Amino acid sequence: MRSASESRSRRRPRLRTLLSLLLLCAPFAHAGGPLYVAGVSGFNPGLAGTPITWAGGAVHYYTDQGPLSPTVSQEQANALVADAFALWTAIPTAAVVATRAGSLDEDVSGDNVTRWSSLPPDIQSASTKPVAIVYDYGGEVLDALLGSGAGADCETNPVLARHDAFTPDAHFQHALLLINGNCAIPAGMPYLRYRLQRAVGTLLGLDWSQVNDNVDSGSPEPTPEDYAGFPLMHAQSTLCTVMDGCTPLPGRLTASGYLPAMDDRAALSRLYPVTTPGAGKVVFRDTTARVRGTVQFASWQGLAGQGMQGVNVVATLLDANGNRATSASAAGVSGFRFRGNAGNPVSGTPLGEAADRWGSADASLQGYFDLSGLELPEGASSARYELRAEPVRWPLAPYGALSPAASGSAPAVVIAVSPGSDVVQDFVMPGSLAETRDNREPHSFAEPAAVPGGGVWAASLSPYGDVDWHRFTAHGGRVLTLDITAVDEGGAACDNKALPVAGIWPGDASQASPPLVQATYLNAGRTGLMQMQTALPADGDYKLGIADYRGDGRPDYRYLARLLTISEVRPPRASAGTVLTVRGMGFTPGLLADVGGAPARLLWFSADELMVEAPPASDGAQALTLTDAATGAIATATLMYGAGAGDRIATIGRAGGLVVPVAAEIESPIRVLVTSSEGAPVSGATVTFSTASAGISLLPCNAGVCVRSTDATGEAWISVRVEQEGEATISATLPNGAVSYAMVVGVLSADAPTLWSTPQVLNLPQGTSAVVPLTVRLVFNGLARPGRGVEFDLIRGAAVLSATSAITDAAGQATITVSFSNLANEIVVIPHLQPNAEMRSPGLSILPVPDVTQRLQVVSGDAQIVSGAFQPVAVRVVDSSGTPNPVPGVAVQFQAMAFHPGGDWVKSGVGDLSLGYFAQRSAVAAAQATVTADAQGYAAFTPAFSSYAVLDVQVTARIAGSAVEFNLRRVPAPAIVQPTQERDSLKLSRDASRAVH
Repeated sequence: MRSASESRSRRRPRLRTLLSLLLLCAPFAHAGGPLYVAGVSGFNPGLAGTPITWAGGAVHYYTDQGPLSPTVSQEQANALVADAFALWTAIPTAAVVATRAGSLDEDVSGDNVTRWSSLPPDIQSASTKPVAIVYDYGGEVLDALLGSGAGADCETNPVLARHDAFTPDAHFQHALLLINGNCAIPAGMPYLRYRLQRAVGTLLGLDWSQVNDNVDSGSPEPTPEDYAGFPLMHAQSTLCTVMDGCTPLPGRLTASGYLPAMDDRAALSRLYPVTTPGAGKVVFRDTTARVRGTVQFASWQGLAGQGMQGVNVVATLLDANGNRATSASAAGVSGFRFRGNAGNPVSGTPLGEAADRWGSADASLQGYFDLSGLELPEGASSARYELRAEPVRWPLAPYGALSPAASGSAPAVVIAVSPGSDVVQDFVMPGSLAETRDNREPHSFAEPAAVPGGGVWAASLSPYGDVDWHRFTAHGGRVLTLDITAVDEGGAACDNKALPVAGIWPGDASQASPPLVQATYLNAGRTGLMQMQTALPADGDYKLGIADYRGDGRPDYRYLARLLTISEVRPPRASAGTVLTVRGMGFTPGLLADVGGAPARLLWFSADELMVEAPPASDGAQALTLTDAATGAIATATLMYGAGAGDRIATIGRAGGLVVPVAAEIESPIRVLVTSSEGAPVSGATVTFSTASAGISLLPCNAGVCVRSTDATGEAWISVRVEQEGEATISATLPNGAVSYAMVVGVLSADAPTLWSTPQVLNLPQGTSAVVPLTVRLVFNGLARPGRGVEFDLIRGAAVLSATSAITDAAGQATITVSFSNLANEIVVIPHLQPNAEMRSPGLSILPVPDVTQRLQVVSGDAQIVSGAFQPVAVRVVDSSGTPNPVPGVAVQFQAMAFHPGGDWVKSGVGDLSLGYFAQRSAVAAAQATVTADAQGYAAFTPAFSSYAVLDVQVTARIAGSAVEFNLRRVPAPAIVQPTQERDSLKLSRDASRAVH
């Protein structure tokens, strides 16, 4: 006898093979009993739920004309087959006979079989020979049917049995049994006989069983009695191996093979019960006992709970001392006559068959079990059996390889039986979920419910056949993700309960149409997780359907769902530092944001709104992506960075012929304005200033190329220093190719020096009193001219000059001041060389700007959301001309008011993060300052309320004729939940999980 460890080590490859054969040959097997159960489609009315058998219990088979192997002739092979049938037909309570009716029309081999469709006519499903038995001499037929090498694998493929035709009255019409001649060697004959016995059991219509599992597992160590009760049709072929031969069990192993155990005898007798005694047969119902009943979920509101399929019910005889006599055990799986896989509206039906092809839809059969054929000890008039319900451990039962775990558990029950007795014993599983309905039901394809819970919800697929239909709105081209995590009764993610599938349809689709996109169960590599990640084709309304893959539905088919999608991003155009408001659904703690692949700092979080700080990115369309690192869920939207495809650029002010002496700077910067196609200023646009002239230096880059970004007003600027005479073109180019130009003329006179004033034009607030410096520079042939006299003439306006003449210094510069009070009219000062009055500079013009024409532009600092110190808020003072000019010297008044929420923070609804205010606010602090605009009209102020961790701050910048407002917020540092190995998608919302029922 093999050790338990040897049994386990050799069991694994056979299990893989068994799984594949189950899926190939018996997709709707019903464990511990019939292999097939009739449904509605393809069978006569009223037969749904009927186990499929050979009509009249008569099996007529035809054998191959050739030998099985070099050592096994056709006659010997025929005897081998007859022995295998005889072990089953000898069961006294089973009315089944098997007769060799003749030979096939040919010697079936690799010469006449190259694939399934090339089978000879008399072994095809339409043949009049009900059972074709093929002797595959060299394994060539198996190679043709299953793939190269299949015929050489005796561990996996010693025998193949396949039913391929059924009659409308729920009987087998045709079957094929193939014996691998490569395995018919003397040392392997015991194993071949054993596998042939099992294949014949399948041919007769028996499914695999689960009885005395410890014989296979080795835990606990099996006893001789366990072996004596181990069925031939157990899900594992454990009694024999190719290497070790067969386990010698007294009373069971004969020269022809193993005698069937009680479980085998009972199962076959249920399919083919003897109703009239004779020829060694006894009446099934009179000599054995029957125990039947229903396994149920817990009762709900006083009503019987839903039947629970897929529970293995085992009956074991008790001896006189009350000990379990495992040699007399039988088992059956609940729901064996009900549908196991009816398909679903999302992914369709299994293997392309009709949804009602197999099994009954009668709800009373959903948890039904039948253990007819329980034998009593010889001569006994009564006996006791222990009845227990246990999980199915193999790919058995109505569900096959997709069997769910049982819900709850029930204590064993002892029942008394006698010959012919019929005992009804139900199991109501304590600890199972009671029958319930989703609190959001009902909904249908025609009238779907809105996606609940802000995109995060919990629900169940119950009762049987339930489909959850929802509606939502999506934007075409944006990626969205649906996560559905199947959970068990305790809320833990699991792979052995519901198998969720999901599909999305257009809002106007018909229910008969296939979904636009679908996803199947357990496809994301995480426990219990189904994930659908897609971009829908167009903006509009869509329908979402969620179902169980099998078309099943039970109280314990619970799931947590999250639909992650972005509906809106504001503003739609951004630059580095822009605060983006992202709205959508399915936002959960732990989401990460990026723009164009660069991380975006999360500032604010709630269930349907995020605020993030835009990172630097290149101009053009950029993808904003939200990612849940724990599940891989993503949602995307597109926003424009900087300059877009239709944006324009224009040079502000004088763009042509700016005359500048060599070795001097232009008097005022070259400014450009970037606007959208609608004329709105574009901030953050990348502007590349460049010139091909070697005699021009662009400042502040001090090079021939200078890259600048537009501010909040849409403007960018550079200054220019001229190094040599001549014309130079300066281009300002956007990434989209839009360009504007300015021209600078460097002047260098060999006949006379050049005199240049700084500044040349100065816009000041009307009524200003100030002292303004005026500097002139004298150059000749590009070199400074020191020691020369310069005269200054006031030719317009009321002002006082600090001097009417001055001598240039070593740098060629001479400086005076211009003083004035209550500026009302233009002031013009013209310098010229002594004694040559013709050698003049452009001079200085001081222009008054009335209060009513001054206005403020927001430059930066609005919409801040910080968890620490605020950044400065900045404005620029300009005039009201068509091309606004900066107005320096204006006193800008800044006033900041700090507000604290009128109570506690409002919960966001997801996780532990509290981010939201009550409407009532109370002022807690104030600050103010007056800042004078600098030479470019800029003024900035930094609000500082360091004593408060949570604030709303409103800053108002004001001048006489204009005011702007900034809104700032300080919040606690976001409690962003970082993903860990332990975090699972089932923890999306603890509150949501409580809302299932």
